[in-house]
Amino acid sequence: MPGTLSIREGVFGSWQNAVEYAPTAGINALEVSVRPLDQLKELAAAAEAVGVQILTLAGSVNLDLEESIDAAIQTLEACHQLQVGIFFCSATGKELDREIHMARLRNLADEAKTRGVTISLETHPPFCQNADGMLQTMRELNHPNVRINLDTANIYYYNEGLCS
Repeated sequence: MPGTLSIREGVFGSWQNAVEYAPTAGINALEVSVRPLDQLKELAAAAEAVGVQILTLAGSVNLDLEESIDAAIQTLEACHQLQVGIFFCSATGKELDREIHMARLRNLADEAKTRGVTISLETHPPFCQNADGMLQTMRELNHPNVRINLDTANIYYYNEGLCS
C-alpha cells in the first residue's frame, strides 16, 4: 500500500472530525473501531467522498465466549462488505485450553479467508505478548490470513523492564 498513511479515527475525537481533518493532514486512510454495519457504511461513504478509505476495522475477540466469536465473524463480514482487507484484532482468552483457543482462532481465520480479509493480531497477551508468544501463535495457527501487528509500545508495556 505505497503512499498510504493511516491513523486511528479516535485521534480526532470522532469519526466526523477524522473524515473532515484527515485529508488536510495528508492522511488518506483510517483505522475505524467496530460498530454496527449501518454506521460503518455511513462513515465509509463520508470518508470516500473526501478521498479517505477505511484501511482497517479494529476490534477484539474473547476466544472463551461463543458470542464474542460470533461478533468477530460479523466484523469479518462487515470488512468484506466495505472492502476493508484487515481486521485489526485483540484476541484474548483465559478460561479454556490454548489448543481450543488456537482452533477457534484458526476457524476465524478460515472465515476471514472466505471473505478476503486478513486478521492482524494486536500485540496483547496472552497470544502475542512478546516475540516468543507471537512466534508460537503463528506456528500453531499456520494460516495465511493471520498476521501480527508489531506494536513496539505494547511490547514494552506488556514486558516491563524489556530493553529494546
